[in-house]
Amino acid sequence: MEGKLNKPFQVMDTTALDIITSDFYRALSFRNHPDYELNATDIEAFFYGDGFMIDNGFKEPVIYTAESYLKNIISLVADREIENYMRRELSARTEFFGKIAHRTSVYEYSFDDHQLPNPTRGIAYIQFVWVDGNWKIVSMIWADENEERRIEA
Repeated sequence: MEGKLNKPFQVMDTTALDIITSDFYRALSFRNHPDYELNATDIEAFFYGDGFMIDNGFKEPVIYTAESYLKNIISLVADREIENYMRRELSARTEFFGKIAHRTSVYEYSFDDHQLPNPTRGIAYIQFVWVDGNWKIVSMIWADENEERRIEA
């Protein structure tokens, strides 16, 4: 995979994971528009194998594969439970060990509008593996900020 820099990614390249994470969050984001269609292939391409996505913001973790997460989102959109979604990274720290990487990603998201003044924030832990010259997501677990869990400024 080549990123926006139009050069191949390298092992232990933080810029590559900056780009991949930004592109991944952008692929998950959408606005209610007649021409928009959530493309599962685009999102699944970020993952190694089935990938795991775990939302740990509830009483019990909600566990998805990349495919089941997308099916859930498509269902929510079809049922008009959500019409817009935006997620973007605010800051990150990445650690490498050979051909594995762990990223702590502070994000914000909104279901209402891409420009809300106080979107919800949270932290995602994303694990990557270097395979065939590309970084792929193996898993992502996240939880949103709330009254009991605050993200330091």
